[in-house]
Parts: sequence; structure tokens; C-alpha cells
Amino acid sequence: MEKQPGILKAYTRTQLTKGISGKDAVGQAVQLSFNPGRCGDVAAVLKPFYVPAFTLSTGTTHGSPHAYDTHVPLLFYGAGIQPGVHENRVTPMMTAGVLSRLVGIRPPAKAQESLQPGITVDR
Repeated sequence: MEKQPGILKAYTRTQLTKGISGKDAVGQAVQLSFNPGRCGDVAAVLKPFYVPAFTLSTGTTHGSPHAYDTHVPLLFYGAGIQPGVHENRVTPMMTAGVLSRLVGIRPPAKAQESLQPGITVDR
């Protein structure tokens, strides 16, 4: 297959439905964002520092699997949050677990992340 300028990798619906090898970190990241009922037939991953033309006015999409889009802080502060800095790897999906713990309810059934060791929430 001929490569397209700006495209790092592309994954078909079939590939994403069947599962991506654990050796393909980019594919694993794409698969986490894949929803069969809402996604198209091909998921394209742009090369680092490329942006789609429709985002030129904003300059970003925050949707790539590259380090500059995935290494961002996740901050919680307020009553019940113990102060501290933690270097644990976290995802935005962790938010549901933290907020659920703060209000004293179980996290949603599809929450994929829970509180990581070293992160404390007092109720």
C-alpha cells in the first residue's frame, strides 16, 4: 500500500474489532478510542506534529497517541484530597473513580480506571 503524506499508521474497523497486538503501542491507543457504533471504517494516526487542515485555526486536537498529547497533568484539589505530587501514570478515565470516592458512591460500571497506589482521597 502506498503511504500518504502525514499519515503514520492506519487501522481498519476489522483490525480494531479483532484486537491489536500488545506490541503495537500506537494501535493499542487507537483501540482504546474505538467505539464500533460511532467510529468510521478507518482510523488514521498522523505523524508527530502534523495536524489536520480543519484544526489550523485552533492548532491542536489533543487526540494523538504521541507523547506531547498524552503526557498532561491530571489535577484534583479541594476538600478530601490529600496534597502531594504523584508520578503515577493516569488517564482521564481515572476521574470517575476519584469523584465517585469523594461523594461516597460506587464508580460507574464501565469505569476502566481506579485510584492508583499512593493517591489518597479522604471522605
